[in-house]
Order: sequence, then C-alpha cells, then structure tokens
Amino acid sequence: SNSLVGEIPTSLFELKSLSALDLSSNVLSSEIPREIGRLASLRFLNISSNPFKGRIPTSLALLKKLEVFNAINTHLDGTLPLELASLSRLRVFAMGSTHLSGSLSTELANLQNLEIISLDGNCIIGTIPTEIAHLAFLDSFDLSRNFLEGSIPPELILAPNLI
Repeated sequence: SNSLVGEIPTSLFELKSLSALDLSSNVLSSEIPREIGRLASLRFLNISSNPFKGRIPTSLALLKKLEVFNAINTHLDGTLPLELASLSRLRVFAMGSTHLSGSLSTELANLQNLEIISLDGNCIIGTIPTEIAHLAFLDSFDLSRNFLEGSIPPELILAPNLI
C-alpha cells in the first residue's frame, strides 16, 4: 500500500510491453482513462482499494491478453460493459464492493476461462443467468450482498467445479 493520489498519468499507457499493473491500495480517485486499452500486452490489472469513480471504460475490452482484473473496493459504478465478454483469456473478474448496478448479462458465459467471479456487495438486480453454469473452469462465484431475486438455477448447482 502506498499513498499515490490523483489520476493515472496517461504516459503510463505508452508502455506497450507492460504485462502487469498493480495500483492497488492507493488514493487514485479519477476515472479509469480510456487510454488503458492501449496496454495490449497487459495480463494482470489490479486497481483495487482505490476511490476510482465513474464507469468501467469499454476500452478495457481491448486488453485481449488480460487474465486478471481486480477492481474490488472501488467507487466504479454503472453496468458491466457488454464489450468485456470479448476478453476470452480472463480467469479472474473481481469487482466486489463497488457500485455496480443493473442485471447480470448472459454474455458473461462467453468468458469461457473464468475461474473466479466476485461481484459481491454491489447493486446488481434480477436473476442469475443459467448460462453461467456453462463456465467449465468456474470454481468461485460470489454474488452475495446484492439485490438478486428468484431461485438459484439448477444448472448452476450441477456445474462441475462448483460442486
């Protein structure tokens, strides 16, 4: 943990070969710049425990090599951009304790390599899509402390790694 404050400098996004970026546990309070999509080699992105605000930029979907995205305990809000469903290498998607809203999209099921989904402590509404059960590697799925309704899909209960 550091005491970095303010915005992420846009010059950081010129580092085309950067594979890991950990800015966690700081006081970075701006929006996530859309220029983040320039980090084409990025595999690991941790921006957790920062007061980032605003929405997740759709340019995050340009990070085709991204395997880990951790934005737990931020002030990001809005819905999950559907464009994120194109992140085929993503294994960890952690956005617990943010201010996400809206419903869970069936598009999450396109992320076939997902092992961990952490969306606890948000304002997510609606039902749990049955398509999530098709994520063969999923072994941790946390939706606690949201505003979901309905029943847990039986298909999810039978998912191989969640048993």
